[in-house]
Amino acid sequence: MRNDVVGYYNIRRPYPFVNVDVFVDTPLVVDPQAIRLSSSPQPFAREAIDCLESFWSLVVMYVLDGSEEALAKAELLLGSFKEPKENRMGVTCGGISGRGSAHVIAKRIVAVLTHEAYGLMQAGSVGQIDLVPLFVRGVAATSCPT
Repeated sequence: MRNDVVGYYNIRRPYPFVNVDVFVDTPLVVDPQAIRLSSSPQPFAREAIDCLESFWSLVVMYVLDGSEEALAKAELLLGSFKEPKENRMGVTCGGISGRGSAHVIAKRIVAVLTHEAYGLMQAGSVGQIDLVPLFVRGVAATSCPT
């Protein structure tokens, strides 16, 4: 018996979803640029792009504000990713829990945005901050936050 969704449930092709393992998490990352370049299916790609842009606009606005309250809001946004356990997408350290981005990772992302990427955001050079490569300790396929 296969452990992917298609094999486990004997689904006939084609299928309109990512065929992940039903027992373990799949280290899969959604690339915002791939969504931007997508030509189908519409209108879902456009809605996803609008959501990405409004999300990152808020994060950038809070980081540029720089107040303790605004940075806390940025951390809240970045730490609020939730995922149903059944999706099995992501990388977990303590078993499958569907937690997504932990609070500690959100703090680290805000710290990187506040220091390394701040000048770019302040100068307005980054209209799409998600295109800027950010290197955040603890965010990798083989590491877990400590």
